[in-house]
Amino acid sequence: MLTNFQLAEESHKLGIPLVGIFNKDNLPNERKEGCYIINLQDDFDEHGNDQMGSHWTSFIIEKNQAAYWDPFGFNPPANVQIFLKPFRPSLCTQTGSKSDISSLWLVYPIFSMVYDET
Repeated sequence: MLTNFQLAEESHKLGIPLVGIFNKDNLPNERKEGCYIINLQDDFDEHGNDQMGSHWTSFIIEKNQAAYWDPFGFNPPANVQIFLKPFRPSLCTQTGSKSDISSLWLVYPIFSMVYDET
C-alpha cells in the first residue's frame, strides 16, 4: 500500500487540488472544496497503538456536490457521511486489489472529475 507521502506526491504531480490525507477518525474540523484521501482504518487501536491502515479511498467536494470513491466498492463510513453532510455523495466504484497500483488508482477519479470538461 502506498504511503500518505507517496499519495501526496502523486497528487501534486497531477495537479490535484488536494485538501489533505487523513484517517477516517481524524477528518479536519472545517470542510473545504477540493480532494480528500482517506484511509479507512482509525489512527489508533483500542490500546493506543498506531495502526498501519486498511485501504485508501477518496472524495471530492466541488460547488454544491460531492463524490466518493472506494476501490472495493464500499459505501463511505459513518465518519465520512457525517463530514459530508448536507451532501449525499455520488458513489464511484471500481473493484481492485490491495496493491500499490490500486492505491494509485484512487487519484484517477479525482483527476477525471476535476479536469473533465464535458
